[in-house]
Amino acid sequence: MVPEQGSSKSRRSSRRRNRRPRRESWRPNRRFKRGIYLLPGFFTVSNLFFGFLSIISTMHCFAWPGGDGPGPWSLSYSALFIGIAGLLDVLDGRVARMANATSQFGVEFDSLADIVSFGMAPSLLIYVWGLQSLGRVGWLTAFIFLVCCAARLARFNIRVDASGSDSRFFKGMPTPAAACFFAALVFALPPPVTDLRAAIALMVVSVTISYLMVSNFNYASFKNLSLKSRRPYIFVVLVGLVLVAVAAAPQAVLLGLSLVYVFSGILRRLGSLPWPGRRKAVEADEDTGEQGALPGSMTSGKGGE
Repeated sequence: MVPEQGSSKSRRSSRRRNRRPRRESWRPNRRFKRGIYLLPGFFTVSNLFFGFLSIISTMHCFAWPGGDGPGPWSLSYSALFIGIAGLLDVLDGRVARMANATSQFGVEFDSLADIVSFGMAPSLLIYVWGLQSLGRVGWLTAFIFLVCCAARLARFNIRVDASGSDSRFFKGMPTPAAACFFAALVFALPPPVTDLRAAIALMVVSVTISYLMVSNFNYASFKNLSLKSRRPYIFVVLVGLVLVAVAAAPQAVLLGLSLVYVFSGILRRLGSLPWPGRRKAVEADEDTGEQGALPGSMTSGKGGE
């Protein structure tokens, strides 16, 4: 009978050790996690708000010539609202990764907000600003931009959990960058386009940007840019110079930065193509490497023997 009492006591002690802790001990952690997830959601809602505000501003300017609507509304403000939405979208992703507060709901919610802010808002803006004179071709061009934006976001959601993808680059031009390019263009040249040749040129540019969004061109993601790592002192000077340039001539500087990012993916694609001269150089290097490795392998074999 003594062993049975000992075994019952050991079972009771093991049950006590394996018993789940009280709710008071883990309730604060749950509240803390919920508080972290609210911050990326706040940036996403703010992004959606400014995208919707850009649409409202563009609609007010639709029937008013000169690019200025009634009251404070204007096409310049529409472009500015898209730029603010792009900045909030960058902060949303950065904060979510730094706080480790990413979730599937956040990814889907952010994509739906991006369709409004970087799909619907810029497509309506470029139509009202420069594609109205083309008639049906003009609004179809704006619709192509919207479709490519939605397709780009859908492809991103499929590849977001794919293993082996390079986090340094985006496949295709990001939708915020495409929207901010047109926002910078309208912000730099606010009067609406009335010349037919300029409208045709804008149509070609819009179709090109739409293609870049759904292409496989590599665009820098800046996800590996750590804010905690040490940087040279010259980096602070460069940041200050950029801020001074933006404050002195915001229209020209923002449009220039947008153009640099647009052409960065194109130049990176052209640099990776197998040009005839490069192919011959690679083949010559391979032949030289094989000829140089042959005597070395024979010598090492003899020495081993």
